[in-house]
Amino acid sequence: MLAAILRSGASVMFGCRGGGCGTCKMRLASGQIAHGRCSAAVLPEEEKQCGWFLSCQARALSNLTIELSAANKYRVLRSWHTTITDRAR
Repeated sequence: MLAAILRSGASVMFGCRGGGCGTCKMRLASGQIAHGRCSAAVLPEEEKQCGWFLSCQARALSNLTIELSAANKYRVLRSWHTTITDRAR
């Protein structure tokens, strides 16, 4: 997800790219994702159930609309929508 967001020209915060820091945390407004690996300390199961994910580890499974975490909200992008294509999978 993070790579697709950055390719779109959006400017968002990210850190380790390994699922350990939580800087790239975003919330799924609609659609489906696979979470990938991430630290339970950074993204507890309760947050996953509420739609939160780490964009550096998540993979889109459908068309998505996402919301940024407070750490990313000072950037221009407030929400982001993508359409999945065969190339992006």
